[in-house]
Amino acid sequence: MLPAPSSTLPQISPADRAALLDAKNSLVGNDLTRPLEPDVRRRLAAYAATIDQSRARATSGEIAREIAALMVAFRSARSVSKEEAAATTREYVDLLADLPLWAIQAGFRKIKLGEIADVSLDFAPAAPRLRKVVADLMEPVLADRYQIRQVLNARVLPPEDPARAAETRKVIGGALRGMADDLDKRNRIAIEAASPPKPAFKAPTLADLQEIYKTRPLPGAGARNGQRNDDRNGDVTLHGAGPT
Repeated sequence: MLPAPSSTLPQISPADRAALLDAKNSLVGNDLTRPLEPDVRRRLAAYAATIDQSRARATSGEIAREIAALMVAFRSARSVSKEEAAATTREYVDLLADLPLWAIQAGFRKIKLGEIADVSLDFAPAAPRLRKVVADLMEPVLADRYQIRQVLNARVLPPEDPARAAETRKVIGGALRGMADDLDKRNRIAIEAASPPKPAFKAPTLADLQEIYKTRPLPGAGARNGQRNDDRNGDVTLHGAGPT
């Protein structure tokens, strides 16, 4: 079995992980809706400090020793000359110089165990690929650090005042209704402007109608007018009666 990394790997307990998630969920913008418990704040601050300490760079000698141990795992690396091995080591050291020892050890361990899918078990990875393996291991830890700093530096919002909250909702609701009415008015104007013009039509007045029907009978009134004229002239015909 491979030995575990000798340097300290930052760890967060499940309880603190849950507390950090809960605090993140209570953020509104950059403000907390409820304060952190003092004990939770202390533990998260301690974990963030551990992460800061763990970011210390490995020395060139430490990196060179880890590279030498890694190369032993690859048969192809054993057949190179001393000069070539030294040049390869310098290239690795140069690309890993800004990374911490714990991340280098953890990344190399994953490579030896075959846990990195696209890294060959027969040939040593190139220096850029090796750096990416190590840097990827650091991302979750650095994400924890960022989130903890965000939570610890957040301002705690004061408790909500029910009366003030109701007044705020009223003001906001009125503003929204006004915006909706204005938008509806603008839409109607736009629709009317885009519609074809309606034909001009003016309903006739009573005087116009009287003038029109001076010279023409009202609709359906011709027979009734004739009957009334016959009555006035005394020319009445009784239906069914014979001549006298």
